[in-house]
Amino acid sequence: MLNIETLLGLLILLFFVVSFFVFLFKKPVLALGSLFFLAPFLPVSNLVFPIGTIAGERLMFYPSFGLCLYIGWILAWLITKASTKRIFKTLILVFVLGLVVFFSIRSIVRSFDWLTEERLFTSARKCAPNSVLSRSNFATIFYFKGDYDRAEKEILAAYQIYDKYSKAMNNLALIYWKKGEFEKAKKEYFRAIKNWPPYEGVYENLFFFYLSQNKPERAKKWLGLYYDDPKKVEEYIRIKYPYLIPKYFKNLQ
Repeated sequence: MLNIETLLGLLILLFFVVSFFVFLFKKPVLALGSLFFLAPFLPVSNLVFPIGTIAGERLMFYPSFGLCLYIGWILAWLITKASTKRIFKTLILVFVLGLVVFFSIRSIVRSFDWLTEERLFTSARKCAPNSVLSRSNFATIFYFKGDYDRAEKEILAAYQIYDKYSKAMNNLALIYWKKGEFEKAKKEYFRAIKNWPPYEGVYENLFFFYLSQNKPERAKKWLGLYYDDPKKVEEYIRIKYPYLIPKYFKNLQ
């Protein structure tokens, strides 16, 4: 199935690549605009390497400067062409003011999505329903509300998109753990560890998982696999989780 948004994005990228070489000597300002777009965009585009985050406007702040150079050049060219016609200058001014007002309002409205994680994750799922990260993050809303069935449904939907996302595996394991499906939880934790890149939080979650099973020594082993030093594990427990010592690790007192 043809994805129009993906095709449009590739066409825009192709435009800036081609325009850089076309305008390099003819119109250096436009070539600079292409460079300002491409240089910060390519590292976060997921085309060179996966960056593990949702594409959003925060990643387009620097590339948009290149687009602004193009718009500025076009407006300057239009003003030059319309130098003897005041009506055209007025229309250009109205257009620029309209852009400023429109995007100012859009920025204010968008800022409300960042007030809470729930609003942010809900907005991200709406904007990027085919993103494994946005669907996985959306599932955490229901996890923290105790709606584990809905959370599981969202994670499984994320799996349909991409089933090798370590954090999704970790989140699904947490859901199974809360639902009392311990074998399923362990299976997902182990999948997350074997996956690449591994999710470091899995080791700590396995630590608490085995503590909940009243197996403190086995729990310590999972932290040991991460820190690779028994002394560091004991120091970590003393500093971060001293409240666990009286119940599970009396030898550390």
